[in-house]
Amino acid sequence: MDVTGKRMFSKFFNDAEFNLNLSDFSNGMYLIKLNSTDGKSLVKRIVKN
Repeated sequence: MDVTGKRMFSKFFNDAEFNLNLSDFSNGMYLIKLNSTDGKSLVKRIVKN
């Protein structure tokens, strides 16, 4: 999601490791929320220049 809370992308990943292609995203700050199958979540900030 962007800093205004707008969801920009949603995807389900089965693997513990994955690549996220941000080439179509404008420069700026984004928040990534990761949800696990056991109900835990983690939010990370990414800055694209």
